[in-house]
Amino acid sequence: MTNVKTTSDAPRAAPDVFTASAPVLFNLHLTDVASGAFTDLKFSMKFAGDVSSVSSHLRVDPASLGTQYTNITLGNNVYDVTNVSYTPPGPPGSDNSGSIAVSGGRPPGGHPEGPRAFDDGAVGGRPVVPRSVLLAEAPPEGAGHA
Repeated sequence: MTNVKTTSDAPRAAPDVFTASAPVLFNLHLTDVASGAFTDLKFSMKFAGDVSSVSSHLRVDPASLGTQYTNITLGNNVYDVTNVSYTPPGPPGSDNSGSIAVSGGRPPGGHPEGPRAFDDGAVGGRPVVPRSVLLAEAPPEGAGHA
């Protein structure tokens, strides 16, 4: 669904901390190519952990991974979008992007030809990872970094 990267100028001894951040909302636009029918699927992820200029310990609330959509009818096809997964990002400046991904496909009987992966960047049910997002949480007022 998206790549995840971190950025911070906080020193390692006083990292930026994500404890009470609001959930980040993601939208997956799912289109049935044959009919042109589409829907937008909403996902909410709550992040926690800490990030400094040289480290990242960013995680998601496990409840954020429970969203799934089943039996979505678009055109003459039925789709499932399930198995939300999170891979944490590396430290700021690294080439190691984390990711939030979903798996999807047509359940048995959802298409006359049997189960297939949906066509929104996924092939064979592999994760969809088409966009990037930048997370930032402002430090409390008066708590800037030098």
